[in-house]
Amino acid sequence: AWKCRTTASTAAPDAETQAHIDDLRTQLGLGPIRTRVWPGLQGPIVFGVLRPTLVIPAEFRSRFTAEQRRAVLAHELSHLAASDPAWLAIAQGITAVLWWQPLAWWAARELRRASEAAADEASTLIPG
Repeated sequence: AWKCRTTASTAAPDAETQAHIDDLRTQLGLGPIRTRVWPGLQGPIVFGVLRPTLVIPAEFRSRFTAEQRRAVLAHELSHLAASDPAWLAIAQGITAVLWWQPLAWWAARELRRASEAAADEASTLIPG
């Protein structure tokens, strides 16, 4: 039988990165979030509605400067603060039901664009 193996690590991020995450999480008014490290990932991602999760690359600290890490984390955590995973899941559900309707696909695409623009703007409001 075929087995699926995950390469995800449950290791916590380094202390500096975790401090950035905790600081940004507090500034954005977020509750607790799960943080995971995933080897081979190119950049951080967030997902989850009931259990918000931030996944960062194993090489995060060596690949980005401290300023870049903070900006990227602020951007990703802004998605959680705006409940983007929930809104995007709703949009995907609507496009699944209305797959034949071009306006549903257009609206979902515009929601994704607006979500990214809002996260970009929110990350600029974080000091540092």
